[in-house]
Amino acid sequence: MDTADLEKYLNQYGVWPGIFRALFIARSHEAFRSFCSQYAINKLKANTYNLELYKSAFSEFTNDVGEEQYDLSWIDSVTYHRKQNLDHLTKELKSYKNNLIRESIRSAQLDLASFFTDLGQFESALRAYAKVREYCTNAGQIAHLSLDLMRVSIWMENYSHVLAFGSRAKSTLSAAMEIKSTVYAYCGLAHMCLGDYKSALDHFLHVAPDFSDILLTKTDVSTYTSICALVCWDHKELLQQLNEDEIFNALSDLNPTLRKCMHFMSQRKYSSLFNTLQASFPEYALDMYLAPHLLTFLSLIRERSLIDYLFPYSAIPMKKIASDFQVDLPFIEDFLLQMVETQKIDAKLDCLNKCVYMESSLEGERFQEIQDIVENTHIYSKAIHLQTTNTFNKSMDDESSTHT
Repeated sequence: MDTADLEKYLNQYGVWPGIFRALFIARSHEAFRSFCSQYAINKLKANTYNLELYKSAFSEFTNDVGEEQYDLSWIDSVTYHRKQNLDHLTKELKSYKNNLIRESIRSAQLDLASFFTDLGQFESALRAYAKVREYCTNAGQIAHLSLDLMRVSIWMENYSHVLAFGSRAKSTLSAAMEIKSTVYAYCGLAHMCLGDYKSALDHFLHVAPDFSDILLTKTDVSTYTSICALVCWDHKELLQQLNEDEIFNALSDLNPTLRKCMHFMSQRKYSSLFNTLQASFPEYALDMYLAPHLLTFLSLIRERSLIDYLFPYSAIPMKKIASDFQVDLPFIEDFLLQMVETQKIDAKLDCLNKCVYMESSLEGERFQEIQDIVENTHIYSKAIHLQTTNTFNKSMDDESSTHT
């Protein structure tokens, strides 16, 4: 990816998501540090009143911003206008409260929250949005307010709050179906960031393929959905979903590389899967939400693949496993040992002869099935015996009473 592609990528997002993503890339990728630091600083100047972040970013990337000069005149101008705007919005809100105009109070409170968002003061924005709740008059307004609270909470990286506000939004979605995909996308993102990939996948599957938002693009949702599917589904379920689920198919089509990976997994072509996946990881490392989880994703996908791979075997050399998974022998030995210790697979490892012996789960299942049949038969036999005894005793009593 060159700087032109990177600029196009960042321009897909709204103001704050674009700034946060640019700063993340500047801090984690030296090759793009100069471009991304300048991009973030220019965005801060053009679209926000956040003096504090401007100053800290300029200080952090002093050697990377090229000819960009520290803009004292902009700082003075923003300092003045921040105070003027805050005074105006505060007075306007107070006036509406004195006149008890409910809808005007709600609108003024939203303006104040939006202003705090422009300042980058997200905690103040969150408090301002929270005060809007008592002035909402219908479920649609509550749903849109909950979405605003979710968005600010994501910028604060407070994902438990995102899910709490998401629950409130979902309860009122019938009055605001136009934001359904956004609510589920935000909830999915929060679950993914918290490491709950199954819940993340469940939420992403409710997002429409034509989804569009300032914080996430439809390509982002496609990427997150596809990776979570590789983590959570085995090859059979993956194949079933690819054949039957229209929403999943439409989302996965937006990312041909991961679509190919899912095809490889469903066909049990694990070397092709991991070669393709690892070749794509440098691109995914640019995503501030994916990057912290990439190694975890790779490990979980490898676990899932190994479980599927080993299932037909009673014994298999580790050398063959290492070859099929395109890793070295010591790595696969350590990885298998870890899976055995955490009871992810039921197997014995012969570390001397470098061989894996699988414990047959089918034999255990058959033994349990036979045991259940025996127990049920025993219970049924006792019931028949008791019923026969009762019938015999009753007939004897009837016969005795007849003779009498």
